[in-house]
Amino acid sequence: MPHPDAQIWNARYLSDDNQYLRRQPYSLVRSFVDQLPQGGLALEVAAGMSPVGLFLASKGLRVIAMDISEAGLRLAQQRARRRSLPLNLVVMDLTDPWLPPSGFDVILNFYFLSRPLFECYRQALKPGGWLFFETFSEDNRARSNPAHTLDSGELYSAFQNWDILYWKETWKKRRSGMFPSRRIAQLVARKTI
Repeated sequence: MPHPDAQIWNARYLSDDNQYLRRQPYSLVRSFVDQLPQGGLALEVAAGMSPVGLFLASKGLRVIAMDISEAGLRLAQQRARRRSLPLNLVVMDLTDPWLPPSGFDVILNFYFLSRPLFECYRQALKPGGWLFFETFSEDNRARSNPAHTLDSGELYSAFQNWDILYWKETWKKRRSGMFPSRRIAQLVARKTI
């Protein structure tokens, strides 16, 4: 039987894939894209339909999109094939991760939090490799689940011995929902040699 999270996400992608098809690459990546390597290997973690991975593939990187949702990855694959972009897919439960050492030039982590991945990222990035990380941080509201929400300053502390090019904790407006905004943490860092 599929993992409960896989069932939830598969149902979301299969019921309303148009919502996810409209997603654009995050501005955090777009603002640094000209500084990224022209080639190499990128990993998009919790990729879903891989909007960021497809964007980086269009810029010359080989991309592995990793997610627990097979449905989301299939939709990403269809988009990649239509655009003749190199995109490899991996279905994986990221709560118990393993990544090959020094295998990636870029790792992308957007709106997914599994703290064991911090150490995986340290090992999996090549020296000089780029880490893009953006997810929810504490906002002092009872609805925040500590397992899915960073503590204030936690992301910075986790990678403080790297070359941090950008770090910010801020409020991000949401398009819809009961709460008009959420607190997020953003980080762009390079693994020091």
